[in-house]
Amino acid sequence: LRYKELKLPSYKGQSPQLSLRRYFADLIAIVSNRFTLCPSARHLAVYLLDLFMDRYDISIQQLHLVALSCLLLASKFEEKEDSVPKLEQLNSLGCMTNMNLA
Repeated sequence: LRYKELKLPSYKGQSPQLSLRRYFADLIAIVSNRFTLCPSARHLAVYLLDLFMDRYDISIQQLHLVALSCLLLASKFEEKEDSVPKLEQLNSLGCMTNMNLA
């Protein structure tokens, strides 16, 4: 298992939106609690978001969608099929959380 972990891409912390990381990590935590997802799904979602933010500079509205997509992907890996949130549910949350952070 440790050998597999060494192959994972590393987080460099060089995101142009690094100041927003805390907000999006909190958003993932709140949404994962709302759907009672396991902690490993939440951690994987934040890890995926970190990797994405390290490599891309996109608008804040798009970053909301990316954060929710990371949570969806992570829950598909870590949760049972019936515990995975539906895309429509996450989409409605994405519309509600799309506030102006600039």
